[in-house]
Amino acid sequence: MKRKYSGFTLVELLVVIAIIGVLVGLTIPAVQSVRSSARQTTCLNNLKQVTTASASFETTNGYLAYHWNNYNGQNACWVVPLLPHLGESALWNKWEQGNAQYNTISFLTCPDTPKKKKTTAGLSYVANCGFNSGGSVYHDSGNVYAFQLGAFVSGSDKRAMTSKMKDGATYTILFSENNQATTWNSGNAYQYGIFWQGSSNIGLGADHKSNSSDWAHARPSSNHPQYGANASFADGSAKYLTRNVDYTLYCQLMAPNDKKAAQKSGNSAIDGVMKTTALEN
Repeated sequence: MKRKYSGFTLVELLVVIAIIGVLVGLTIPAVQSVRSSARQTTCLNNLKQVTTASASFETTNGYLAYHWNNYNGQNACWVVPLLPHLGESALWNKWEQGNAQYNTISFLTCPDTPKKKKTTAGLSYVANCGFNSGGSVYHDSGNVYAFQLGAFVSGSDKRAMTSKMKDGATYTILFSENNQATTWNSGNAYQYGIFWQGSSNIGLGADHKSNSSDWAHARPSSNHPQYGANASFADGSAKYLTRNVDYTLYCQLMAPNDKKAAQKSGNSAIDGVMKTTALEN
């Protein structure tokens, strides 16, 4: 009697392997997309935490923190005055005692930041420092004041506050991501802040592939898909800004007083109607 053997033929085995390969090929992009979305959400939550800390500082002191000031003989950016409001009271106490330390704070770095940029005291988020005046931070002159052109001011000026944002807190950027941000012990304003100027062809996300670190690239950008960037506003909200946001709208969102912004920059379009529909995503 002949025996009957059960099993796969070579052709059947190859077909099964091919089907499995197709299924894996379809699954991997979906998993990567979910992970990317999760990282972007984590980044958005980090930004909200920083924004909440800023609001807490203003509630306590009556004005917004300085983007740059001297703390017990040590110059430092906006991260330092927000330390006690970021749950870093112990570190803030060291600064108050004149013992400046730059620790790594995990939620100040975007999960999509390349590993080579994740250094000690790393920083992915930057503050709205206002108007770029010929390669430097704009200071008061004439009838236009620094706090009318940006959310945060430097030195000991206590006039910057949410209630003075004439265009409304909903349409004034506080913080955003920027790829050229390095560490929060940097002394260069364009590495811990973003700026606007009268006119520019460098829009949102312009430096996502650039190694440049200069005033021209101090715009919102990130390593997220489509190379837009998360940004937070003075009303506490936060959202993803795509690269399609018009540069004029960006200037309007940066300046708390569009009328004064148009006066200072000479760009009358900034005082026009704000096309907020571009912010819907």
